[in-house]
Amino acid sequence: MNTALSHEGLGLAYYDLNQFVLFEMQMKKAAALDPSDSTPYFYLGLYRWTIRSDAAGALEFFDKALQLHPGD
Repeated sequence: MNTALSHEGLGLAYYDLNQFVLFEMQMKKAAALDPSDSTPYFYLGLYRWTIRSDAAGALEFFDKALQLHPGD
């Protein structure tokens, strides 16, 4: 089950368990498996903003998500 969707789901499970390093790894794997999907970048942006209080890092991920899906 090496699909982008399975890695996204696993990443969100890690997020719920406060396992943020594993969450980040899974979202990056999901992004690599499906480069046209904006969802992992959106989740990574939320994580950077809400958990790490890293506005600049969050903005980079949100910008990438918007490049892939301008209508969001």
